[in-house]
Amino acid sequence: MLSSYLILTGLAVIEPRGAVLYGLGTGINPIAVFLITLIANVLTLLLVFWFLQQANFRGWAKKLFGKSAYAYIDKNKPAIDKWGELALFAFVAVPLPMTGGWMGALIATILNMDKKKALIAIILGVLVSTALAFAGIGGGLFILGKL
Repeated sequence: MLSSYLILTGLAVIEPRGAVLYGLGTGINPIAVFLITLIANVLTLLLVFWFLQQANFRGWAKKLFGKSAYAYIDKNKPAIDKWGELALFAFVAVPLPMTGGWMGALIATILNMDKKKALIAIILGVLVSTALAFAGIGGGLFILGKL
């Protein structure tokens, strides 16, 4: 049960939202669910950042999206440098599908953001997203008498 929970925590589509639901729904200690979900998601995020660097994802994305898209990114680099981390944090913090750490890492790589600042913003976003998912799902289960 715990091994399947850990696998769910790291999947791009599931991330904290589904992992919290699964963990609480299967009766794992709520504090353990929160901590394991957060730690596993951050560790997965570090692997994703490393993989994107090794795979030269930015070069691949440049071929996919074209030079005009990257010209637009380069033109707006001052705004990205000024507001990028805040926007990345807000994007990752919203617990909706496709707004988690994986997508945040992809965005940071495509926009060529400072990796350390982007990683901090994404980790803080994952923390908020996990807390929101935990509060929403845990509250719902508590109201239904399942927690």
